[in-house]
Amino acid sequence: MKIDKRWFLLFVVAATAATGAALATSRRRRQLRAVSDRREHKAHIKHWENEGGNFAPAEAVLLQP
Repeated sequence: MKIDKRWFLLFVVAATAATGAALATSRRRRQLRAVSDRREHKAHIKHWENEGGNFAPAEAVLLQP
C-alpha cells in the first residue's frame, strides 16, 4: 500500500499535535495538584498552630565533667 506524501505529512502533524496536547494536559494536571497540595498543607499548618501545637521542648542534658 502506497501512502501519498501529503497524507503522511498530515498524519505526522496530527500525531505531534495530539502528543503535545497530551503532554500539556498532563503537566497542567500535575501543576494544579501541586498547588492544591500546598494549599492543603498550609491549611493543616494553620489549624495545627491554632490548636496551640508546638514542638516538644528539647530535653536538657546536663554534662558532667
